[in-house]
Amino acid sequence: MNKIPITVCLYTSTKGHFGRFDCYQKTINQLFSLIPSVDWSNLFANIKIDENNQQRDREMAMWLTERGFLVEGYFGTWKHGDDNHQTEYLADMKRMMHRVRTPYFLHLEDDMTIHVYEKEFSYWLSEAIDFLETDPNLVQVRIPRYNNEAERILALKAKHGIDGRAEWSKSEEFFYQNDYCNHPFIARTRDFRAALQCVFKTNLPKHTEHGVGLAMKLLSDSELPFICFDPDRIRCCHIGTKPGDEDDSTKPLFAT
Repeated sequence: MNKIPITVCLYTSTKGHFGRFDCYQKTINQLFSLIPSVDWSNLFANIKIDENNQQRDREMAMWLTERGFLVEGYFGTWKHGDDNHQTEYLADMKRMMHRVRTPYFLHLEDDMTIHVYEKEFSYWLSEAIDFLETDPNLVQVRIPRYNNEAERILALKAKHGIDGRAEWSKSEEFFYQNDYCNHPFIARTRDFRAALQCVFKTNLPKHTEHGVGLAMKLLSDSELPFICFDPDRIRCCHIGTKPGDEDDSTKPLFAT
């Protein structure tokens, strides 16, 4: 069986989430329940290491290596919400993209599980590759979090003055949109590498969503260069929360 021409790019850290240190394991176990590890072309993991958690780095690296990941770890100082969180994350992205040799990659943060409600995950991966192969103006295929993701994007104008746009396809399996996000997505490796270069070498915001999103848009002639799959068919769940606040994959989730 031919391997999927996609590299899994996992971003994790020794800090965990709200005192919880098993989110990356849950994320990967869920991923491999959908597509076994042997079917991916490559499995790469980046561990951001806090100097106070070096033992946890070794434990994480061992767990990931046993499941087929090629692991690299880097020391850093960061705090969620501060500028250094963005600059450290950008540096991790740049290093990761230098490692990837497949034409496509799956961007996966360690606290975002993927859940499929219709068809198989392999179908949606095949669709993502087909979109990117056939339309050079599409630069990201995303798995949304909210069941009303299209409506959330359209409401950005009234809420934040952002010209969010979304247009459903005829098949209604996906919609075109212009709101970049780091929730699990598939993209061309070359596109993402170029976007990161733009962020590092220009005055674009040094931000993994604001800056990278603007750079990705520069690579397209379309006003709607991103795709989201229909969240009623496939979506992601955020589990890096305080205990009890995780998204429930068995219930619809709506942004307010």
